[in-house]
Amino acid sequence: MATKYTWKVCLVGDTGVGKTCVAVRFHQDRFTGTIPTIGYAFMEKTLQVDEIEHQFNVWDTAGQERYRSLARGFFRRASAMVLVYDITNSHSFQVLDKYWVRSAQRGAPENAALAVIGNKSDIDDDKRQVTEEEGSTFAQKHNAIFMEVSAKTGKNVNEFFEELARALTKTPELEFQAVGMRILNTSGQDSEASTDEKTSKNRCCSSSS
Repeated sequence: MATKYTWKVCLVGDTGVGKTCVAVRFHQDRFTGTIPTIGYAFMEKTLQVDEIEHQFNVWDTAGQERYRSLARGFFRRASAMVLVYDITNSHSFQVLDKYWVRSAQRGAPENAALAVIGNKSDIDDDKRQVTEEEGSTFAQKHNAIFMEVSAKTGKNVNEFFEELARALTKTPELEFQAVGMRILNTSGQDSEASTDEKTSKNRCCSSSS
């Protein structure tokens, strides 16, 4: 029998950092322009990692201040909170510690995994405002996995989710709280029921937060 996990992953961070661009690159392997997300967007994709099937239910939340209280409502039962910043915008990095970490800790389950993405790694170095070392140090401080990615070129986007899958399956508490975890037999039939995260699946949008 094969194991399949379904993980609820919430992308959070300031507006304009490219959360939706990252989600769309992961989901559809294409790049979208910068259009603010209104409320939230939902996408899903399945990856095979180390012979285990991982279905990621990715919730992209709006970064604008007026939507922040709404965003926290989507953190319930999250398996992972992914903090996204723009490496060319130091404020978007600083606000992770000032606001988004606490918001994730208040809204998500206590044992939800934490991860950090530095987006726009394709940008020329002279436009960079946050070093890779700063991002890595921040992630280590919060026991989070870290990777710089480029939603524009696709660099490291899939690799990030592969690392996230490995981190999630190494955490026993998360393994058992996985949303819709299923054990599949060789005929492909489920031997366990799945997921309460089927609502709003048709609300997948391709705008950028």
